[in-house]
Amino acid sequence: HSYSHSYPPENSPCASPDFAACNGEIGTNACGYTSTCTYHAGLTKCTVAEGGICSACSPCDKDFSATALPSRTDHSYSYSYSHSYSHSYHPEEGLAGYAPATDVGPHAKIDLDMEELENKVGEYATNANWVAEAMFIYENGGGGLCSQADVDAAMTWTATPWCTDTTQALGNSQKSSSVRTLKGFATKDYASKTGDYAEQMPPIYTAYWEDNGYSAEEAARWADTFITKDYSATVKPSGWNQLIKKGANYQAVWMYVLHELEDAIGDCYAGDIYSDDCAPDGTAGPCGGAPHAWDEAWAFYAGSQVAATAAGAVTDDGTLIWELAEKRGSDFGTVHSTGPSAVNVNLLAEFIKGRDLIIDAKCAEAESLVDPIRAQMTVPLVQGTLKYAYKAESDPANAIGDCVADAGKTALTASDDCVKSWAEAWAFAAAVLPQVHQCDAAAAATIRDNVDITAAEPMKDGFAAVKAALESTYACLGITCADVGAYQSSMGVFAGAEACDGDDQDDDNDDDDCTPGWHSVKCLDDGTVMRGEGCASC
Repeated sequence: HSYSHSYPPENSPCASPDFAACNGEIGTNACGYTSTCTYHAGLTKCTVAEGGICSACSPCDKDFSATALPSRTDHSYSYSYSHSYSHSYHPEEGLAGYAPATDVGPHAKIDLDMEELENKVGEYATNANWVAEAMFIYENGGGGLCSQADVDAAMTWTATPWCTDTTQALGNSQKSSSVRTLKGFATKDYASKTGDYAEQMPPIYTAYWEDNGYSAEEAARWADTFITKDYSATVKPSGWNQLIKKGANYQAVWMYVLHELEDAIGDCYAGDIYSDDCAPDGTAGPCGGAPHAWDEAWAFYAGSQVAATAAGAVTDDGTLIWELAEKRGSDFGTVHSTGPSAVNVNLLAEFIKGRDLIIDAKCAEAESLVDPIRAQMTVPLVQGTLKYAYKAESDPANAIGDCVADAGKTALTASDDCVKSWAEAWAFAAAVLPQVHQCDAAAAATIRDNVDITAAEPMKDGFAAVKAALESTYACLGITCADVGAYQSSMGVFAGAEACDGDDQDDDNDDDDCTPGWHSVKCLDDGTVMRGEGCASC
C-alpha cells in the first residue's frame, strides 16, 4: 500500500462545513468518506456532497460503514487504499481541533484522574483523610474501585486483569493489562532513553533538583518527589493541596507530553510509522509507533473532556494543560482573535503540522517542531509564576496582594489566602525553574528565594525583582514579551505587572541576523544549547 495520509488542511473545502446543517460538527474524515458519523456533539450523521461539504444530517449510532472515495487533489497529503472498512469513531477523535491519526481515547482519559485528584485535594478543610485519598488516586488511578464483576472478569482474563480484588482502583485511563496513572507519568525513567530516543528536558530538571536539595534518587523523579512530599510541618493545607495538584499537572503531565513528542521522533527515525495490522480492519495503516506517540502527546495535553473544536474548547476546556493555557491567556491578555489562547492556537497548529510530517516520514522536519512546542508550553508556566508571585506579594501598595498582612510569616503561620497564592507561585515556579537556571543561575536563584514555599516569608524582594529575573531569560527560553503579555483584569493591567519591552530582553547573543520574529540560540558556558526557535548555532 502507498500512504501519505489525508487530514483536511485549513484551505480545503472541509475546513468550511455547513455549520447550520451539522450543528457545528463534521466528521473528521468527511472529505474521504460518504455517510460519515461523528460520535460527539449530538451524534450527527453527515452525508457528504460535492466538495466535501456536509449537506444533510441525521442521528446515528457510533459505528458505521465507510466507503473510500477517490483521493482529493486539493489535499496536502492523500493516500490510496483499496479496502473499505468499518470504523468505530470515538468522541476523542476531535480533541480541541486536533484529529488524531490513531486511537488515543483511553490515553486522553488521564484527565479524569486529574479531575478526581483536584476534587479530592479540594476537601482539605473538611476531610481528615484528604491526603491519603488523594494519593490513592494519584498512585493507582481514579474511576472508583473494582466491582465484583470486574474481579470476575479479571479471573477469566476477559477484561480488567488488574482487578484482583475490590480494593483495587478500576482506573479511568485503562490499558490492556494495567491502569495508566499520574504517578506513572511522574516516575517515568527518562534516563533510560538514549540514542534517537534521548530527551533534552529531563536531564536539565534532574540536574537542577539534585543541585537544590534533592537526593539523586529524588531528583531523578523530581515531579513525584514534589507531589508526594510531606508538607505538614511547613505548609498549611490551603497551600499543600495546591502543591499536589499543580505538581501533578504542570510537572508530571507537562513533561510527559514532551516525552511523547520525543518518543514520536525516535520512532519516526526508526521507521515505525505504518503498521501491518493497526487499521480498523486489521490491515496496514499510518498508525505505527511514531504517529501514535505524537497523538498521545496531544491527548495528554488536552484530555478527553475538551470540546471537539478549538473554539468549543474555550469553554469546555477540560482539566489539563490546554485548560491552563486558556486561563492564563485570559489573565494576561494573550487570547487569539479566533477565541482560544494564543498559546493553544500556536500549539494546535504545530501539533497538526507535526502529525502530518511524521506520517509523511519527514522526521527531521517534525523534530524541528519539538522545541518551539516546548517553548509555547512554557509560556503558561511563566504566566502562572508571575500571577501568583504578584498575589503573594506583601507590599501594602499591592491592591490585590493576599500577603499584605503576612510579611515575616511562614507558610505555616500566614493566612490561608496568602499561603494559597504563595504555594501556587511556588508550584508554577518549580515547574519552570530548571529551564530558567539553565539560562541564568542568578535569575533562577532570585525567583526561588522569593517564592520557595519553605522561605521565611513570602516575596521578600518584591514582585518587581521576580518579574525582572524571569523576563531576562525569555529569549533563552524561546519566548517573547508578547507571548507572556501583562497580568490584568477586566479593569485593566495591574500596576507593575505590565508586559515587558522586547528590546529589554537579554539574549546574551550579539550575532543575531535571524528571520524577524525568531530568536537566536543561546550557547551556555557548559556547551549546552537552549535552542528556542533558533537560527544561529554554537
